[in-house]
Amino acid sequence: MLIVSLVSKGLAQKPAFLLTQYSTDTGFQYGYSFLIGLLLAQWTLTGYDASAHLCEETIDPRRRAPWGIFLSVAVSVIAGAAMISVITLSVPDLKTAASFGDNAFTEILRLRLGATMGNTIVGLVLGAMWLCGLACMTSASRMIYAFARDGGIPWAKGLARVSPTYRTPSNAIWLLAGIALLLGVSVKLYSAVVSIATIALYISYGLPIAAGLYARSRGAWSTKGPWNLGRLSTINAVVAMLWITFIIGVFVLPPNEQAGYVLLGLIGLLVLVWFVRVRSRFAGPKIKLQHYEETELEPKPELLG
Repeated sequence: MLIVSLVSKGLAQKPAFLLTQYSTDTGFQYGYSFLIGLLLAQWTLTGYDASAHLCEETIDPRRRAPWGIFLSVAVSVIAGAAMISVITLSVPDLKTAASFGDNAFTEILRLRLGATMGNTIVGLVLGAMWLCGLACMTSASRMIYAFARDGGIPWAKGLARVSPTYRTPSNAIWLLAGIALLLGVSVKLYSAVVSIATIALYISYGLPIAAGLYARSRGAWSTKGPWNLGRLSTINAVVAMLWITFIIGVFVLPPNEQAGYVLLGLIGLLVLVWFVRVRSRFAGPKIKLQHYEETELEPKPELLG
């Protein structure tokens, strides 16, 4: 709807405008500003891991969860590129857009579509962001529940509790809501909050990738699942790790250095909790392997019984 509305009003710029360079008087060179600007773009390419966190509630998760991750990335790249291109081509001039500051997105919509239509589209965007937040809470709460169920985090018994009324891990949900609220009011710069969230997510993505590379190098992982990249698996994992390392370094540079301090503090706290409390109590997740035929979409009936 956003793309159709802007295109129907007529774009303000020609396609070549997408490659125009512009820098405000911030004291940063253009290249540095470009790197810092990657933050919001990288932030949008997160959340696809929800397919993995919800796989316990999915039929044939070995195939469908990877497809969910792949398709969410592919759709986000295509739809996101189309949306940001149309919005950029709707900018009357770069100086005006820069003067809007953090409100550039909403102000451009109001400027091009008028107050009524612009506010309507902004409302729909805010609604979509709210739903994305709910999806993140759903995914993260299931992850905490899974760790708590296996005794892998403090206060496991309470966090593993499922509400008999709503049939959801309510304690895990409320804990996450409280932490998110605390983080939101304690970090002064909005971009630092985005940076913390993005870096933390990509660290969580990088850990299993690194573990997979280590296992392959030792010959401990020789059997692949039904959804895999074949010969490209290793090179794809190496590129992913290089990119994750790069963006972590970029996203704690000024003006987002507060994100680095917060993350270092959290990592230090987690390491302390691990060595003091969890390491001696947690032997690892409780795994019950089930075997699937490569051509089947449903688990074998005898495995469900």
